[in-house]
Amino acid sequence: EGGWTHKSYRPLTVLSFASQFRLLAAFPPSGDTEEAQVLFRPQPLRAYNAALHTTNAVLLLAVLRGGLRLSRASSCLAA
Repeated sequence: EGGWTHKSYRPLTVLSFASQFRLLAAFPPSGDTEEAQVLFRPQPLRAYNAALHTTNAVLLLAVLRGGLRLSRASSCLAA
């Protein structure tokens, strides 16, 4: 068998990390920095995750309000 693995493949998580990595590589910061520092900056990753969670919450709110026909208060509380 090949290298170490934790035997937990999560395709959406891997896809998220890959897209964040590509996004950071496409828009490097200005100035003289090492390549490793350019690709592993925490601020853009946090912004990406906040945007992703916000999008998920809005989609859940839409499903709860439209599909399940919950009241505004109930759907906001659930989302």
